[in-house]
Amino acid sequence: MKLSVFIPFAAQAALWRNNPAEWTTVNDNVMGGKSEGYVMPYNDALYFWGKLSPENRGGFASCRRSVGLPDSTHESYEGKNGLRFIAKGEPGSNGPRTFRVNVAVKSSWNWLLTKTFMVEFNPTREWQSFNFNFDEFTYTWMAQPSNKYQLTDFLDGINEEGFFIYDKNFDDKFILTVKDFELF
Repeated sequence: MKLSVFIPFAAQAALWRNNPAEWTTVNDNVMGGKSEGYVMPYNDALYFWGKLSPENRGGFASCRRSVGLPDSTHESYEGKNGLRFIAKGEPGSNGPRTFRVNVAVKSSWNWLLTKTFMVEFNPTREWQSFNFNFDEFTYTWMAQPSNKYQLTDFLDGINEEGFFIYDKNFDDKFILTVKDFELF
């Protein structure tokens, strides 16, 4: 079990700077929120779990890792057409939870210049295959979709990949299990 699951966000951020190719969480507590999200790779699967909270205008949890570093799973998105993975998750009391797989072009000096692209999926209790072409991803700024940019124009600059949840289900805990996350 990874120690980073149990240490506070500031320490996780420091750990991420030391080894950004590892999965880490970034939750709404970066802006004062109270949502909880944890991530742990184990036995060839990624486990992402927690509970969203609307407190302090919060409501999101995410896990992410860097792309294009020596220890990264994916060297580059350039020349690829999409991504695929197998996933399952626990539904909420009102039905399936909505997760988003995301890729980003992060600016090293100004987070406002980051370009994030997402696509939604709804895992069930049974393993499902998800395949997304890059033209299915939508540019998203502060949780608002826009057609300002197209992911296919930025494939050579993708330097982060991950999963988000901000489905406004504050009653139920969430869990997402992912295997075989790969590019095609």
